[in-house]
Amino acid sequence: MTQNNNLYAGKWHGKQYYFGFHSDLHVDPDDHEIGARCDEKDLVSLLRLVEADFAQTDCKGHPGYTSWFSRTPGASVAPGIIKEPLKEWRAATQKLGLPLHCHYSGIYDKAAGIKHPDWCIRDKSGNLVNSPGWYGPEGAGDKMCPRSPYVDELMIPQLIEVIDKFQVDGFWIDGDIWAMDMCYCDRCRQAFKEKTGIAEPPTDSSGS
Repeated sequence: MTQNNNLYAGKWHGKQYYFGFHSDLHVDPDDHEIGARCDEKDLVSLLRLVEADFAQTDCKGHPGYTSWFSRTPGASVAPGIIKEPLKEWRAATQKLGLPLHCHYSGIYDKAAGIKHPDWCIRDKSGNLVNSPGWYGPEGAGDKMCPRSPYVDELMIPQLIEVIDKFQVDGFWIDGDIWAMDMCYCDRCRQAFKEKTGIAEPPTDSSGS
């Protein structure tokens, strides 16, 4: 078979891109002066120094707060933003001709869990599920049920907003591999019943 040398042409994730620089910022309500010292000139120097093929930076981490002034209804914007870091990252990467990738926490969103407990995964006893390091109110949840409105009402609109505002080239959707859990919310119970005909889903994971 003849290899198509144009297979990766124009695609940031092609063979010509190998080494990326990732800024793993997960902003939370206690962070202050976000973006105050993030500057295009400094980022250009940094990316040149490390000879990065692409850059990846934060737009929304696990706490659920955006590091840009999101206008999506229901968004949780970090209160400590002074200047949008994404604007500077985009300017720097465009100057260097590098793709810009954004880090976005997927179904793990603490702020959304506080605002919308009905979106959260529930355990077999009907309790909301949260993760280690939880800083929110006692009893609140932080793992979003995939059958909830979270994806359609918050996640996808915010991803589109970031694309439109900053012309980013891609996303890393973070946390889904370990934030996913068994869910016994009413939506999932109903889906299980419709799929299997069994009224009560099993709660014993041993298979016995």
